[in-house]
This record gives sequence, structure tokens and C-alpha cells, in this order.
Amino acid sequence: MLNLLQKNCRCSVTLRNYFATYPVIARMQNKVIIKHEENDSRFTFSFIYSFKNNSPGRQFNLCRELEESSVQFVQRLQTNVSKVITKHHKKKKDEDQKVCARFYSDKDRFVFEDIETAKDLIYFPGIKMNLNGTDYDLVINPPLVEEVKIAEPILSTTFVYPFKLKEDN
Repeated sequence: MLNLLQKNCRCSVTLRNYFATYPVIARMQNKVIIKHEENDSRFTFSFIYSFKNNSPGRQFNLCRELEESSVQFVQRLQTNVSKVITKHHKKKKDEDQKVCARFYSDKDRFVFEDIETAKDLIYFPGIKMNLNGTDYDLVINPPLVEEVKIAEPILSTTFVYPFKLKEDN
């Protein structure tokens, strides 16, 4: 009996190491989710940045004031990402990597120096962000699911329909 349990433990360890590379949801990659409610002076700025190849990435969440200057907002963004990268590189003893965040627009004429506040920056039509060579689309107030109730017995490889779906918008 003990021999059988030991075999099961070895198998689960092997499976755990096999699934160590997490799946990446392609739909959510390269998008910045901006959540701003009306009559609120703050907004949240969330995105997933992968500073290594083949990694699922790390989620960054910033909660900033709308009236903050655009230069200060970009500096804070670069500082937050830089902290995580340098923390990782200290463990690996690699060279420092500089973080460069740049905003641009394909649709309209965009000059960053003309943008005064973070509100003007995030609400500029067709705005995109480039962070160290990775392009992100900015999506403002997308429909988000707040609560889902589903049936208890769930079979694998079958579709599941919720009893109750409560959206955030």
C-alpha cells in the first residue's frame, strides 16, 4: 500500500512540473483595461506585462488621479514596471534593463507634449501604449463580469451556462 502511495505522489510531482508553464489567454494579452466611473476623480490602469519570453507575465494595476500630469503618470508607470524587472534581475544577476513607455495614436495626430493630464491621455482617440517593444490597445470601461453562479456538477469538455450573470457596467 505504501508503495502505491509513493507512486501516486511521484506522479503528481511530475504533473506539477509539467504544468509549470501557465497557459496564456491570448485575448487578454496586449490590452490595457482602464476602469473609470463617472463622477470619480480616479481611474484604474491594468495590464499584463511579460518581461521574459514564454512567461505568463505579471499584472500591473495602477490607481491614479485623472488630473495628474501625463508626464508624472508615465514616470510612475515606468517606475512600477522597472521595480519588478530589477527585482527579477537581481536574482539572476543580469544587466539592468531600462523601461520605456511610449503612447501613440494611429488615427489622429498625437504629440505627447501637448497632452497635459492623464485624463487627456487615456481618452485620446485611438491611443495605444508601447512598453519595451510590446504594443497595447487601451480599452476604457469594457464589460466586466462581477459575479457568476453556475451549476455544481461540471463535466469536463462540456459547455457551462451560468444561472446568474452580473456584469460590472
